[in-house]
Amino acid sequence: MENAQLNEFSQQVYDFLKLNFPSYVEHIEILPCAHFGDNYIKFKVEPPNRNASYWLTFDTNDNVITLCFDNCHCHYLNLDGLDFETEMRLSIETFENIIKDKLMSVSFYRGETHVMSALKERTYLDDLNFNSPELSQHQIDKVVCKSWTGSHDGEKIMK
Repeated sequence: MENAQLNEFSQQVYDFLKLNFPSYVEHIEILPCAHFGDNYIKFKVEPPNRNASYWLTFDTNDNVITLCFDNCHCHYLNLDGLDFETEMRLSIETFENIIKDKLMSVSFYRGETHVMSALKERTYLDDLNFNSPELSQHQIDKVVCKSWTGSHDGEKIMK
């Protein structure tokens, strides 16, 4: 890994992970970068929940950190002026909160059409209100939640 030609952003992320979160470095893959030359890094972890559509991944493609789980993805360091260390720590904290089942993937539907997804706290379904502005403006009538372990999975349909 040390001799791999990473793009500048990916090298900076790799160095930060190696220094602050060395356990993640052993899981890193090096992949060709689509737009910024050289290579980028990616690591992924298979969830124990077989209902999750996608693995938990962390990558530096396109010179941003992208964190994905199930139907959700989040971007870090995608805007100029953001503090590198703060955003790195936030991305790792989010990654770990998914693994700890503190955050889960929540997908919102209108009929059978997927409208959007977000990471939400594991108690989200308990307090769900279909009449809230967040949901009613998009005419959401179904919400599906998937957690890392599967212990907080659930679905609610508006009646």
